[in-house]
Amino acid sequence: MTGPETIHIFHLMRHDGSALFLHPLRGDQTTFELLENCRIEGLYGAEPEIASLTSFRNELYSLAESALRAWDSQMRFLPRFVLSAALFVVSFLFLSIVVRDPVPVLDELLISLALSIAAYVTLRARGRGSERVERKRITLRTRIDTIVFSESSVVQLLEEGLHMHEAEQDAIDALLAERGNPFAEAEGPIVNEVLQYLSLRFPDRGFRRQERRLLRAERGAADQVRQWATQKSIDLPLFCFYLRLKRALGSRKVHR
Repeated sequence: MTGPETIHIFHLMRHDGSALFLHPLRGDQTTFELLENCRIEGLYGAEPEIASLTSFRNELYSLAESALRAWDSQMRFLPRFVLSAALFVVSFLFLSIVVRDPVPVLDELLISLALSIAAYVTLRARGRGSERVERKRITLRTRIDTIVFSESSVVQLLEEGLHMHEAEQDAIDALLAERGNPFAEAEGPIVNEVLQYLSLRFPDRGFRRQERRLLRAERGAADQVRQWATQKSIDLPLFCFYLRLKRALGSRKVHR
């Protein structure tokens, strides 16, 4: 019988000493499921500072709270919607039939709608403070508190690769330089997981477009990417590091 799936949180020390945490948690329903069902381990290269870990833990608390709200909204949406809709119908009929002084139909609709919305908001607020939700909140926070970070030689190699792009005067030149794959085959799963989390930071078509320019060796691609990164305030060293990992894992080579 297999145990729970293991996911990792990676701490990379950047060239300027700041902390970079890579992980799949985004404060949505998926985050709730990961925190509840998966084993989470932390890996680092250079030892992180206590202040960085504390700040990151508070960030995870916030993500867990958002995930809990998403979970509660999904689980209890239908009962709350049905009750609110029932109140809308009852209040509309009451205003239409029981109230002696005639009320314009538009006013009846607006009043009934306001009552139903207020009922839904009240039910949602009460639900988030319920004992059931509080138990889930404690469970998620406990899972966060039990995450342990350990040293990893693979993460040390990743930090060195990131520093290479950050220390160079031009990160694209460092990317385009011919370099071998520093990762052993056994290290592939960890590197691939890091690559997956990095891809979450570069999700839209703009990044894909710049990536294709470099991959296809378009004329003047490097200058175009530099200009784009400046205009959009893109973390160019991190983006180039991301492309280098894709190349190291067998993606198409990046050319000038």
